[in-house]
Amino acid sequence: IGKHLLLKALDVAHEMKLSYILINTYGYQSKECFYQFGFRVVGEISDYPSGVSCFIMKHVLNYKK
Repeated sequence: IGKHLLLKALDVAHEMKLSYILINTYGYQSKECFYQFGFRVVGEISDYPSGVSCFIMKHVLNYKK
């Protein structure tokens, strides 16, 4: 379900001509699965929540305004 939801979000973002998408994921979740869709880590909030890191990930859609 997650893969299909992410692909739908990417389709909608392309239709809306967005420049990029931002998501966040946590250290106990697999951020590696987002790499295969072109997302890259652009930020980290350490100890949020306590003892865990929150990763901000970005996917550039190459739409130029």
